[in-house]
Amino acid sequence: MNFSDSPSSDLLRAYDAILDELTRRKIIRTRNNPAADLAEYLTWKTLGGNLSRLSKDAYDLIDGRGRRVQVKCRRVEGSSKPFGAFSSFEFDVAVFVLFEPNSWKIRRAIAISAQQADELATKKIKQARSALIGKVLKYTNPHEDLTVDMQYHLDNLN
Repeated sequence: MNFSDSPSSDLLRAYDAILDELTRRKIIRTRNNPAADLAEYLTWKTLGGNLSRLSKDAYDLIDGRGRRVQVKCRRVEGSSKPFGAFSSFEFDVAVFVLFEPNSWKIRRAIAISAQQADELATKKIKQARSALIGKVLKYTNPHEDLTVDMQYHLDNLN
């Protein structure tokens, strides 16, 4: 198969279909996917700046305004699934991206301050991490709504 002329959006949908079939065949049990990398890329395209060269615990990129940005994403059908844990709150802005589960469309993408993210997080007693519950769909406190801009960049992947 030659995929070099296929649009990126078609490749992402084909990837989903392949994971579905492998799961049905019980060859795989998880849906590890490129969602995190894609969310970081779309955040970078939307906010500008530079992606971190190395994997950083506290942030994924420094945006065009010099803010340290931590990106979290989920591909979920509802709003109750947790986002990945923060290893620290040594960032300025948290961006949360929710992808539709089968189409890869952006359901919602918002940016909030580290303080707001910390207030949403649930502290785990036995762990040094905080888990953020996916309340992003209903979040109405002050935030930057990045949904339209991120969807634009997603629709225009090469």
